[in-house]
Amino acid sequence: TPGVKIFMGSSTGTLLVPDDASLLSVLSNAHRRMPVHAEDHFLLEEQRARHADASDVSKHPEIRSPECARRAVERIIEISEKTGTPVHILHVTSADELPLIRDAKARGLGTTAEVTPQHLWFCAPNCYSKLGTLAQMNPPIRTQEHRAALRDAVREGLFDVFGSDHAPHTLSEKGQPYPKSPSGMTGVQTSLSVLCTLALRDSLFSLNDVVRMFCENPASIYG
Repeated sequence: TPGVKIFMGSSTGTLLVPDDASLLSVLSNAHRRMPVHAEDHFLLEEQRARHADASDVSKHPEIRSPECARRAVERIIEISEKTGTPVHILHVTSADELPLIRDAKARGLGTTAEVTPQHLWFCAPNCYSKLGTLAQMNPPIRTQEHRAALRDAVREGLFDVFGSDHAPHTLSEKGQPYPKSPSGMTGVQTSLSVLCTLALRDSLFSLNDVVRMFCENPASIYG
């Protein structure tokens, strides 16, 4: 049976399940773990309106703020607990989400979580000044402080999975001026080499961790 991904906040495309009543219905009828793109749609819309004139991609992590991610993770974990359906939090990007995931795991809710190579590798503002819209993704690459928290969480063993969040946009699509440029970064072809570099050069984790989190755990989590 294929997995079904929930988008709590709009990203690429039009799929969206923004409100708690709909999320409760989805999780109540689920037969397996639900993967979730956790950004709060309602706060995101407020922040988009506040930055309506933004034309610089460096504003992207302000529009899709850490609070936007934190609120969504808090909401989906509460609904997961009510329904008994475990959730898989996709592409965690902020320090703000980590205590919520840590607590959900400690309470035995079956919560699992993913971090991507690009969020462990890049940080703002340098990535935006160097790469522009090529570094634009949802949820966004954040500051060094958030990257450091993600790296510490990897060392701690909080994350279950390394994911690619692969988005095969063309260079011409990504070359559009922000905010018309689509969010997402190609990752399938580079993820393994980046993870091996983080393991061997930076000693962020071991090669055994790469095998476990990039291959074994995804297979185990989804059977």
